[in-house]
Amino acid sequence: MTISRRAAEARIRRALARDCESLHKCNANSQWYRDLGDYYTADCQNHLNRTHCTLEQLAEELRVLAPNERIAA
Repeated sequence: MTISRRAAEARIRRALARDCESLHKCNANSQWYRDLGDYYTADCQNHLNRTHCTLEQLAEELRVLAPNERIAA
């Protein structure tokens, strides 16, 4: 079963919120893109926790997908 990228982002955001973290997406034309990558996470005090993340990587780490689910391309 395939879920949309938006649904995956929502699941990841909810899982991160439990630990006072948030998911952010960096625009490719941003001056910070090289430092942060597509996705990054920050804690409640805006300290960066993870940079250069992919949705697939975060979903696996946080276990927000069922075994038969995949994120759409």
